[in-house]
Amino acid sequence: MTSYKGYLSVFGGLLIHLTLGTLYCWGNLNPYVTSYIRTYSSPSTLEYSDTVWVFGLNVFGQGAAMYFGGLLEKRIGTRLAALVGCFLFSISVFLTAFTVKVSYYLLLLTHGLCFGLGMGLTYIIPLGLAIRWFPQHKGVASGFIVAGTGVGAFIFDQVQIAYLNPLNVKTVSILEDGALSISKYFVEESVLVKVPNMFMLLGGCYFAIQLIGIGLLFPVDLKKSDEDTELLVKKSSIQSLYTENNHPINGKDLPVDSKDHPVDSKDHPVDSKDHPVDSKDHPVDSKDHPADRNKQVANGEKKDQKADSQDEEGFNTHPLQMIKTRPFITLWFMLFLNNACVILISTLYKTYGQSEVINDDQFLTLLGSVSALCNGVGRISWGFAADKTSFRTCMITLSGLMVLLMATLYLSHVFAATAGKYLFFTWICLLYLTFSGNFSLFPTACSKTFGSKYVSENYGLLFSSSAFSGIIASMLSTLLLETIMSYGVFIFCATISAISFVLAISFNGRGEDGKVV
Repeated sequence: MTSYKGYLSVFGGLLIHLTLGTLYCWGNLNPYVTSYIRTYSSPSTLEYSDTVWVFGLNVFGQGAAMYFGGLLEKRIGTRLAALVGCFLFSISVFLTAFTVKVSYYLLLLTHGLCFGLGMGLTYIIPLGLAIRWFPQHKGVASGFIVAGTGVGAFIFDQVQIAYLNPLNVKTVSILEDGALSISKYFVEESVLVKVPNMFMLLGGCYFAIQLIGIGLLFPVDLKKSDEDTELLVKKSSIQSLYTENNHPINGKDLPVDSKDHPVDSKDHPVDSKDHPVDSKDHPVDSKDHPADRNKQVANGEKKDQKADSQDEEGFNTHPLQMIKTRPFITLWFMLFLNNACVILISTLYKTYGQSEVINDDQFLTLLGSVSALCNGVGRISWGFAADKTSFRTCMITLSGLMVLLMATLYLSHVFAATAGKYLFFTWICLLYLTFSGNFSLFPTACSKTFGSKYVSENYGLLFSSSAFSGIIASMLSTLLLETIMSYGVFIFCATISAISFVLAISFNGRGEDGKVV
């Protein structure tokens, strides 16, 4: 039975991830920050296609630092490592109150790179801790933790709009080179002057919540956790072997160390007619005999598990061994592609909505909050689905849905005069419900395929793909918006989701039970 400390650790991790989830507030903040810089800072010609780099650097920093977050936890402990990451995260937001007044490029340093590095150092610590506390429910445990990341924007989007724009001031087109700009910006001084102080407010709130969460994190006794997990796996495996071979013992599942083992049981003697010694179905030396297979399971000697991919202490693949395997490479490229879609959607949905669907900031902020809630609910739901089915099944479904939704999102512009507002709201919520699954499915797949012992380091290496997707997606968004506009961006996302769909079908990573995860 899991200690109460396990449940407290999950709640504490959820609080920490609640603040990390403000990463997704950038889509809501972008029009305000871009408008402020154009009016009071530099450069005065800043475009929305430029400020997508803030989110891109967030994801880059997260991907670059996550592996080191796992190493830092092992070196200095769970709580202290979380404190280091949380402090860097919150101070970067606080300092943005000063850098935004000076230059967009200094804002990239604080609210872009440093924000991402702090998030990366912190992100994996409560996530790995939850998986170690609940090794038999990895999908649900990781889903609850990362649900905080999804729900964070639901809360803080409302805080931001209530502070910055309570009167729902509209954005307007700007006269540029004798013509009105397609993009719209805020020009109301009463709104823009609040931008710097807002970052101070947010930074203080984040750190206060994080301190509470850190206090609720309780490290796991790894030795005891490994022993308990191994015992549960052995029991489950042996029970399934008897079921497969139609050898129930008195109608009950047989425990590993039961005195009623069929080899010695009076009810199942070795020379029984039902189990003849020389039977072709049960030869003495058969590798399929339950007694021999039990020994193989108990000793961890499964044919389909190569010795060079397993740690000497059990089903735990060392990071240096993991990166050489096909399942890791497949997971890495799938996460790379899927994260590129997440970046483009999260940063551009509001500017697209304002410019091409509906110019109503309160409506779009409400959409941001509801979609953030969908982000959180989706992470838990996909994690639960992964525990009940498999990672591959869930990822095939997720990628297929992304192709469909991205290919049809532009209908919200086509029908903007009639039902576009409602189509846009529905499609964005469905997209967040869908892509949110990435952040509970990939940790689950990593843990099930490569074991729980090195899950922090292993998932950190897997998430390094985000460092590349963050940079490439930012570059492409600028190029695509200037050439083929928003419709081209949506089709591009649908295309890379289709590639991820094919990779998901080809995924062959197997868990400790030998089944595809």
